[in-house]
Amino acid sequence: MKIASRLQLMRKEWYHAFYALDIQQLDYLEAEWFFSTNGSKLMYKKNQLQKLGLLKRQNPSAFSALHREEREVVTRELGNLATVSGVAIVKGAEGTKCVSFIENWIKINDAWKLQFLTFEEDQFTLDAH
Repeated sequence: MKIASRLQLMRKEWYHAFYALDIQQLDYLEAEWFFSTNGSKLMYKKNQLQKLGLLKRQNPSAFSALHREEREVVTRELGNLATVSGVAIVKGAEGTKCVSFIENWIKINDAWKLQFLTFEEDQFTLDAH
């Protein structure tokens, strides 16, 4: 369970860095070949970090009001690979969104790195009541 808890810590670090627009920390936590997709568009690490850097310059607190809660999280580990899947409830000023996600992590030099992230927003958006 020590490995699993360390993986959960790395996940928390990644999401904290993402919502804080911490480009350096994201660069460290992601594998060099990292990519993400929302089901229709693919984004590689270099482009992702550039876009987040631009957003940070334009609006440093762009994601600060968002609150993320995860449900139905399943973590599967096989040696130096791990997959985490679940549903995230993301609450913000524009309402609440349900996002299904799958993350793939790899352990390199005893440190977990995010290899890819795929996510898809559910068809409905909940009201922020």
